[in-house]
Amino acid sequence: MSRIASDLASSPHHPLAAEHQNDNTEPRMQRLCIGKLPKVAVVGAGLSGLRCADILTRAGAQVTIFEARSRIGGRVHQVDNGGHLIDVGSNWIHGTEGNPILRLAEKTKTVMMEPEEGSIVVDAKGNRRTEEESGELSADLWAAIVGAFKYSDEHSADIDAKTSLLDYLKGVWAAEYAGMDARLRDLGEESRMWGQFVGSPIDRQSLKYFFLEECLDGENVFVAGTYQKILQQVAKPALAKANIRLGNEVKHVQYRQSDDDSPVKVQLADGAEHDFDEVVVTCPLGWLKRNKASAFTPSLPPQLSNAIGNIGYGALEKLYITFPQAFWLGTELPSANSFQTPSFPCFIHFHNPTYHPDPASKSSTSWNQSVVSLAHLPPSTAQPTLLFYMHGDCGAHLTNQLQPYEPHSATYNYLLQSFAEPFYSRLPNFDPEAEACKPTLFYLTSWQTDSFAGYGSYCCFQTGLAEGDKDIEVMRKTGGLSDEGKGLWLAGEHTAPFVALGTTTGAWWSGEGVARRIAKQYGLTITEEELDGTVEEVETSKGRAPGEVSERTVGKNMNGNVLGERANGVGL
Repeated sequence: MSRIASDLASSPHHPLAAEHQNDNTEPRMQRLCIGKLPKVAVVGAGLSGLRCADILTRAGAQVTIFEARSRIGGRVHQVDNGGHLIDVGSNWIHGTEGNPILRLAEKTKTVMMEPEEGSIVVDAKGNRRTEEESGELSADLWAAIVGAFKYSDEHSADIDAKTSLLDYLKGVWAAEYAGMDARLRDLGEESRMWGQFVGSPIDRQSLKYFFLEECLDGENVFVAGTYQKILQQVAKPALAKANIRLGNEVKHVQYRQSDDDSPVKVQLADGAEHDFDEVVVTCPLGWLKRNKASAFTPSLPPQLSNAIGNIGYGALEKLYITFPQAFWLGTELPSANSFQTPSFPCFIHFHNPTYHPDPASKSSTSWNQSVVSLAHLPPSTAQPTLLFYMHGDCGAHLTNQLQPYEPHSATYNYLLQSFAEPFYSRLPNFDPEAEACKPTLFYLTSWQTDSFAGYGSYCCFQTGLAEGDKDIEVMRKTGGLSDEGKGLWLAGEHTAPFVALGTTTGAWWSGEGVARRIAKQYGLTITEEELDGTVEEVETSKGRAPGEVSERTVGKNMNGNVLGERANGVGL
């Protein structure tokens, strides 16, 4: 796609890029920076902040990471769930061609899986559709989604900002299935599955900027072994060389008003103040939206403040439900010696149910569920667990309802079982009296009530957005503040190259990109450490090509996944 390819080609992560983007730093380099080892503050110890610290410390900078939480990782995080480790943030790696996160997974021998595309649909009346019917619905949806990517890329300038992705899909199907009301209803319901990819309802997804949801080429792989080892590998250099201060919430940044050598001041929640030469803010977009007016002095330039306000911020939640055994497969979990993909599909799509209890806050469009069977994972990681992805009113209803209760308490479990049983009871072999069908553990994420996560998950592009691509570029350039020597930089998945927006790859790339720009500004040389272990000295003005993608560990290598569908960095 033209705009996607052009954006990646101009970034420091493209193999043919000769210069880093946005490097208009020569005047400041000559007058102030050359020969100085800067003191840099990185706000946030997520993937972006950790990668930024890695590059800067290898260039010789003095780096301090301030992290409000008592842990590293940010929105990449795992918890123990009854003896099984689960990701409460990212589950997927999106696009395998030239993806550094995939290379990290390979290096750490993290188990991955390319799931089969097949899915089963449970319709609004609770009836399980046949494999053939489900396959036809899925094929029609993905054909239309791919068409929407192309249409958005080619006609973005002429598309009304109010037009949604759902409007486009309905138009395509109305022409193809005129007069077939039942088919149109089914496709309309199936299309709402896309909300689980972007963390926002499909009727709010901008068609004009739908092309910004495109991803790197290649397959999408599920990180069966969780992101734990990947996170540990990303964090290792920063843990060794940077000063990481956990439990230190940054409340305010006072950046330079002019191009001089005055310090940038960072104020913590406890009132302590620290001086730095440069400050990189990797806080989530949702945090920036809520704090942009109070967290910065001087006030952010209108162009940057508007860009932060314009881009949407999704809210994806995950519900893990564990059973004594995977009753929907009708057998015990597969063994390592006899592993083969179960006959029942890995993905189950529940259309908005008319048979579900009707909470007061329920809307007619948001109770659709996409469910993944973790019993389908490779034997070393398989567990008798169903993973629900939810967004919109449904996710908000559950997280708000459960907020007063401790996880795994009686009320917490009761409320989640009351919500979920109408869904999982439609799966094969369900018997309400059988012990195998009675959940043993529930866990619901709560990103929508997490202030450090910005009360959400990751960036998205909603109807009404007028200049989404320019807004991303403004945030990536920090409204000109960084290259003008003001000492303030933004990084995070919302500032990534277009093909990596909203993903862990985007977070990694954005942190690296800012670090390289700072290093160049100070005339520093970075010791390059390739993931295969080789080390070489290169000048920071030279682009570094992504490494070749090698063979990877998968449960079963399945080809043919739809290109570019994003299941997201934080959410799916």
